[in-house]
Amino acid sequence: MGDDTAKFVSDFGAMVRLAQSTQPTSDRGRELVDTMAAHLGAQPSSLPLVVEEVPVHRLVDADIVLASLVG
Repeated sequence: MGDDTAKFVSDFGAMVRLAQSTQPTSDRGRELVDTMAAHLGAQPSSLPLVVEEVPVHRLVDADIVLASLVG
């Protein structure tokens, strides 16, 4: 890695750390977990996880179905 690239990476890292330091912090996302628990009536970590594999060529169809469910 050249000197210019190393300086860029260092400066970019410093910029990212500065941007992150200005963001509000929470205790590992507790606000989201608490909100989800209130909505679901149970702790999210106690609920089963459902995963559906969608082949790449069917992503457009999945997008259409999800849009119709939300709309």
